Amino acid sequence: MTELHMPTNLQTGEFQHNSISKVLTDSNKLYEVTYLDLLYNSLEDISNLTALVHLKTLNLEGNRIGELNASTFAGMHNLSMLYLGRNHIHKVNFKVFPQGLTNLWLLRNMITELDIAGASLPALNVLDLEDNGLATIDLPALFAACPALRVLPIALNPMQEGEAKRIVAELNRQNVSHYFGQMDGGCDSDEFEVSNICFPDYVFPGRSIWKAFVLLVLAVILVAVFVGSVRWIWYQMRY
Repeated sequence: MTELHMPTNLQTGEFQHNSISKVLTDSNKLYEVTYLDLLYNSLEDISNLTALVHLKTLNLEGNRIGELNASTFAGMHNLSMLYLGRNHIHKVNFKVFPQGLTNLWLLRNMITELDIAGASLPALNVLDLEDNGLATIDLPALFAACPALRVLPIALNPMQEGEAKRIVAELNRQNVSHYFGQMDGGCDSDEFEVSNICFPDYVFPGRSIWKAFVLLVLAVILVAVFVGSVRWIWYQMRY
């Protein structure tokens, strides 16, 4: 299935693990659907979902969404559970989400920027930001926008160790959990651990350049040694 023609009388829709790239709706019709699962499809444009104003749960995890349009969720005043994990999102403007949202999953995207200023999500209890590209999080702005926040998973974001410790300490002080359940096993060799969660080991850009330079010099030396050896062998065989 590559296209989903949304029935107006459907109340619960489960269309996960297909190849849906388009959801077709009519803005002049009323749709009854309150639960829609589109897990692991091929959606890039979700603007047609605007017509589904009665949604309470929407699962868009594992699609190809790169941008969140301000109008997409504007009329979804009943939406409380929104799954957007495993997409291609780089920036999140929190003002696009409905105020009744209680759970928002954004894990495993490519998010490097959170635009929180001016947002108001008074009911948001869970915000999953695991495994993105965040170097820091503006916690004062986040708590101001989401005063009910109690769970904020942040593991596997590329934070410096000092910044990771600062954020975890502030979350603990605010009684906000920074991970779900118990951590299984330890961190990998290229990760560091802060309070039971893992972060990729931060490498300064200067160190990366220096490492590349050293490797280049070693490669040149090895090539020179190889060429010298070949010439010496050729010389010995000749004479």
